[in-house]
Amino acid sequence: MEIRPGSLLGDRYRLQTLIGSGGTADVYRAVDHVLRREVAVKVFRPGADTVTADRFCDEARILARLSHRALVTVYDTGRHEHGAYMVTELIPGTTLRTRITAGPLAPVQVIRLGAEIASALDHVHAHGIIHRDIKPSNVLLGEAGSPFLADFGLSRAVDDHSRSGPDTLVGTLPYMAPEQLLGQGAGTASDVYALGLTLLEALTGVREYLGNAVEVGVAPLLRPPQVPDLLPAALVRLLKAMTDQDPHSRPDAARIHLALQAIGAAPQPGRLPTPPRAPTPMSPAPATHRASALLNRPSKTPGGTRRRSHRRRTEGALLAASVTGAALLLVGATASPLASHGSRPTAPEAAARPSHTPPPPTASAVPAAATSRPTPPAAAAPDRPAAATAPGGEPTGPRHAGKDKERKVKKERKK
Repeated sequence: MEIRPGSLLGDRYRLQTLIGSGGTADVYRAVDHVLRREVAVKVFRPGADTVTADRFCDEARILARLSHRALVTVYDTGRHEHGAYMVTELIPGTTLRTRITAGPLAPVQVIRLGAEIASALDHVHAHGIIHRDIKPSNVLLGEAGSPFLADFGLSRAVDDHSRSGPDTLVGTLPYMAPEQLLGQGAGTASDVYALGLTLLEALTGVREYLGNAVEVGVAPLLRPPQVPDLLPAALVRLLKAMTDQDPHSRPDAARIHLALQAIGAAPQPGRLPTPPRAPTPMSPAPATHRASALLNRPSKTPGGTRRRSHRRRTEGALLAASVTGAALLLVGATASPLASHGSRPTAPEAAARPSHTPPPPTASAVPAAATSRPTPPAAAAPDRPAAATAPGGEPTGPRHAGKDKERKVKKERKK
């Protein structure tokens, strides 16, 4: 039986209109003829691999364990002759992704939305579940503007690596945390990072990291997100903490919920006048610039020069290796996309996982927007050599070579 609008599933659910489509499933508005109510029916497409089918079943089980006002409720599951389906609460409205295309949201709206999603995420994490695909298209907005965190098709238990090892890229690339991009796996802190990017995008109206897959995947390793200073100071601090490159420095979802509630109690400004940022053309070897900055920082104590120099070289080498490794993962990932189960993503949002090891990328395959050459510290040595001073107070260096020779001759005559 071909599944389409008008099909009857389980002698109960009459499909009406297609409201969303992802890589492995389609979502229909439907009518439950037994309880006489509208529902959403997520129909698993036939022909997908076993891993994808298992994920679909996992999503139903996970959602059945959870109960929160900002989570979509599961009503039923079943099978038809070509696959499985899941029946959930219907959320009439739109997605945050669609809402953002109309322009940035006011800070007061984002704060309220973020507090609700953070509360739902805290509930999810408390049950030992990682979402792994938080992004604007997976946040549903009801008719009254109430947010719902949806699409648990890529979620898993915190300690479950049965279908995706720690070095597997699972999720949507522009919202992946640095630790995921480095092949270190996803944790609850990775969900927090993705939520931070989602809220920032709602405030600015533009995705933080733009470009092709390699550019988008390497940029978070080289610079943190740019949080507008026009926002309330407390919100700026919170967003920077949520998107910290170190997962151990990020607050958990419970703290985020409380912080956003406190911020929301104060008067908030209107929408930000931030213009959209266009992708920036690539520049050669920005990772080298960052490593160079690490190596050229001045030391404060002469005695520690050798030790610090070795440490800086190590830091620079580790950074360059991390960027190269991430680029290799990303090039492999783009060859075998793994789309999420929500509404069909646009090309930059397609999720991916690695399938093979490609040749190393060239230096130009790194985003310039993320890594413009850093400004040298004020104490760094200038480009041109300056005159040094000898211990005795006499100037030395190339410009004083003649005087040095003259003093040497006079000393030999005295002897």
